[in-house]
Amino acid sequence: MGAVQLPEGPGPWLAAAAAALALGAGLRRAPGVLRAAPRVPPRDPPLERLARDLHRLLGELERIERSDLPAKAARLRATALAYDDVLLAAARALEAVDLPPAVAPPLPAAQRIEVEAALARQGLRW
Repeated sequence: MGAVQLPEGPGPWLAAAAAALALGAGLRRAPGVLRAAPRVPPRDPPLERLARDLHRLLGELERIERSDLPAKAARLRATALAYDDVLLAAARALEAVDLPPAVAPPLPAAQRIEVEAALARQGLRW
């Protein structure tokens, strides 16, 4: 078996690659060419949505408590974590409670009650 002889110099593949890159660069600048929308930072959900989510999650917690579903403890924990997360989002949105930035679910029961009371004092109903 002999060694394969490769042509010296750039060869036609390099010219084709350079042409493709140039074409792509030209298309990015061409008017009327569709472009991806600029990245918009996510907005906080509206307060009304947070109140609806709190209402829904609280109802779900009560429903799970009364049920005999399999993995009841896991369901309760997951729903309680979601409730705490939305509760904290509402508290931050209303600036109802002075929360350290590192506060995250799960909330201790006393802190959860404190946040719920502060939100209620601000007029939030769920």
